[in-house]
This record gives sequence, structure tokens and C-alpha cells, in this order.
Amino acid sequence: MASYDTTAKLLDFETGRIIAEIDKQPKAILSVAFAPDGQTFATGNAAGAIEIRQTADAKLLATLTGNAGLLWALTYSPDGARLASASGEGVIRLWDSQTGYQVLAVRTGASRTGFLAFTPDGNTLISHGTAGKIQLWDATPR
Repeated sequence: MASYDTTAKLLDFETGRIIAEIDKQPKAILSVAFAPDGQTFATGNAAGAIEIRQTADAKLLATLTGNAGLLWALTYSPDGARLASASGEGVIRLWDSQTGYQVLAVRTGASRTGFLAFTPDGNTLISHGTAGKIQLWDATPR
């Protein structure tokens, strides 16, 4: 559960118990995505930073920078090898989730992309934003 108050909580939805908490961050947390294996998750904030954390205790593992503006959407590829981010600058970025390196950046033509998803094979990324259209992007690993 992420919040504009710059905190986040990991909840066990069966018990309602808080598993871990992310203390106050410099900017609001706007997006969250879990890796397919459930071992890590990513948060995107209003400063454009992505933080990768362990699910068990929310320990910070890495911070990815390079986005400008609000980070509205995050999603992992089905194999967990890539992480896609969409920012308020109208750019979708693909990151290697193991190294943290940016591997691709594309301009969407939308001022805000609020939805990202990979196709089941992980080769196409689907986006939807303020331009009012659904777009398909080649996300094949290079």
C-alpha cells in the first residue's frame, strides 16, 4: 500500500498484518510493482526515482535514476528480467532488473502514462496514457 504521505506498508492480505514498512521518503510513492517471483518489489516516486526492495523486510537493494518527473506506472516482465517505468515526461524506460541499467527509452506522445503491462511472452509492452490511445512497444531483449 503506497501513499501520498511518502510512506508505504506491505500487508499480508489474509491476516491484515503489516509485514514491513517504508518510512517517510523525500517524495510521494506513486507506483508499485512486484517481481514475478515475489522476492522483490519496486516503488516509483514523485521525484522520478525507482527503489528496488526485498519483499520480506522492505530492505532497500537498489535505486534507479534517470526518469524525470512523476513515476506513474511500473511493471515487471513475466520472467522478471526487465522492469518498465512510465514517467510524467512522456517516456517509457526499460531497465535490466539485475543490473539496474536502462536498456531502452521511448517517447509515448502522452504527457502521462498511467498503465503499463507486458504480454505473457514478455516481448511486447502495452501502455495507455493521456493521449487516449493504447500503444504497443517492442520490448524484445536486445
